[in-house]
Amino acid sequence: MSPGYVHRIYSVFNVSIKAALDEEVLTASPLAGVKLPKRHKKPKPYLSTKSNAAMSEHLREDYRDALAFGLETGLRPGELCGLHSDRIDLDRGWMLVAETFVKRRRIIRPYPKDGDVRWVPLTDLACEIAERRIGGRDESKGCGFAHSDGLPCSGVLTFLTVRGRIMHPDTMGWHMNNAAETAKVPRRSPYTIRRGWATRAAEGGLDAFQIAEILGHATLDQAQEYVQQTPAARMKLVAALSKYPQLTVLEGGLGQTSDAKGGSGAKSGADVDSQTLALDRGRIRRSAG
Repeated sequence: MSPGYVHRIYSVFNVSIKAALDEEVLTASPLAGVKLPKRHKKPKPYLSTKSNAAMSEHLREDYRDALAFGLETGLRPGELCGLHSDRIDLDRGWMLVAETFVKRRRIIRPYPKDGDVRWVPLTDLACEIAERRIGGRDESKGCGFAHSDGLPCSGVLTFLTVRGRIMHPDTMGWHMNNAAETAKVPRRSPYTIRRGWATRAAEGGLDAFQIAEILGHATLDQAQEYVQQTPAARMKLVAALSKYPQLTVLEGGLGQTSDAKGGSGAKSGADVDSQTLALDRGRIRRSAG
């Protein structure tokens, strides 16, 4: 039995025990003092921009836009499929992550996995995709799906299939796998899109606190699991530990002088070299005579 499986069993059992304690069915938790096996961290696959570009050539436009938008925002698959148009502010370039599509129940839940709504900044590409997917549609009709809180919604689903149906995470994964096989790149699940965003953000210099906030994680440990080691990250380390000193570009460049008369550096350098050679030749002639 793997450590991860033990943790999953414990998590479900712990919820039942807490409920029993709240209802005073139990006076103490039988799980007190239980030591769980340590889970060993393993590298998780992520969708790179290179793989996405290769797969995009074999994807329909609806799924191609969804993948590209996910790589620009780091949304969970359910959040991506349940994203309502009224949550996107194209003028300000921000998006409120509130609803999520629960695939097993086929309903819209009015809060993300962690229970807290969050704001996510939109890149130019993300705004372009959102405008393309929403443009020309009647947003006053709502999404057409039941919300678990029973309240009506005021926006349409941003991402729909070409037939106008909700974009299901499992169907998205099926299209991704087919495209990956055709493009001869590793197969990836919809969740790897989220990890791909986190990896790109870390490479670009976004700090761990901002990554955790945008991903909707309560701790840095959670966010760190999504940040994968890439060739670019390795090159930064190699450069930092290199035995060769880094070169610094000096103002004026090689062979140039600070002559106020404005002569070119190459010409000034050549004049100095010619004068030096002439003096050397004169010394040689005098010593020979």
